[in-house]
Amino acid sequence: GVLGMNAGVVNINAGVVNGGGGIPPITPVTAAAGGGDVSLPAGNFLIRRVASPDGLFNGLHIPFSNVFGYENHVTLRGAGRASVLLAGDNTMVLLRLSDSLSSLRDFVIDANGKSGVTGLGLLGSDVTAPALQEHIDWNVISRVDIRDCAEGVQLEPPSGGGCYYNRFEYCTLYSNTRHIRYRSNAVTGGANRNVWIGCSIIGGNTGLWIDGADTNGFIDCAFELVAVGTSPLATPTAIWINNVGTGVPLESAENNFISCFTEDCTRDLDCSNRHTSIIGGNIGAVGNVLLTATPDAWIGGDAQYRLRDVQMGG
Repeated sequence: GVLGMNAGVVNINAGVVNGGGGIPPITPVTAAAGGGDVSLPAGNFLIRRVASPDGLFNGLHIPFSNVFGYENHVTLRGAGRASVLLAGDNTMVLLRLSDSLSSLRDFVIDANGKSGVTGLGLLGSDVTAPALQEHIDWNVISRVDIRDCAEGVQLEPPSGGGCYYNRFEYCTLYSNTRHIRYRSNAVTGGANRNVWIGCSIIGGNTGLWIDGADTNGFIDCAFELVAVGTSPLATPTAIWINNVGTGVPLESAENNFISCFTEDCTRDLDCSNRHTSIIGGNIGAVGNVLLTATPDAWIGGDAQYRLRDVQMGG
């Protein structure tokens, strides 16, 4: 790849950052050797796409190295909102994280007017591989802003691994069509036991989409102005929870919302899995919910639909 100046914008013509301009390389060798700190200075960085095995097209890719080692792995740290990764092409995953124990901090991901862009993908290197032994676990994503993408964040475990225990802190997702999408893998199911803390989801058509994922936590998150368009949902919805499986449908169950708030969303909640818990907050305060299944636990808060006789979930 080439790192050079292009009309005042740093232009990265490769699927990995290849050094220069103060940005050291992120390569499979770097990750396998124990990772390292990658400093993303202030500036706009135009990221071009390259082919990936599954046809999703990568921008920057942090590849899998291992999951249980003590290595530092990769820390990508920007200069706050002054460090902006811009999509250079349509239909791409601008930043693809396929490793564990990495850290992404203090920068912006922007679709830059391009269509079909996923801002951040916690995805294996090939989502079509039948038995991909990769783990995307214990990563920390902190103060990362994601703007104007078709898909803000997508999570899906590799077919032979997992996407577990990741932590999102104080991120702002703004004007993405669908802000957070939990994708279900046909072999391993969903991305489980991930936690979102203090994140803001603003605008767009769909705030949170859980197709298949269980035991995820959302704490002090705000969903505002999710009220745009008719796709992917005909009725714009802050929180959409599918019902996957038979019997006790754990594949989209036991997702917990603690002190979460909505404001000026067309619909606050569309819930099809009763194994859901809502504690505090104001989800459903104005009655704009669709309950195909009533959550097991809906405690406190301002919701008109909270349970009078509380059923403790589980």
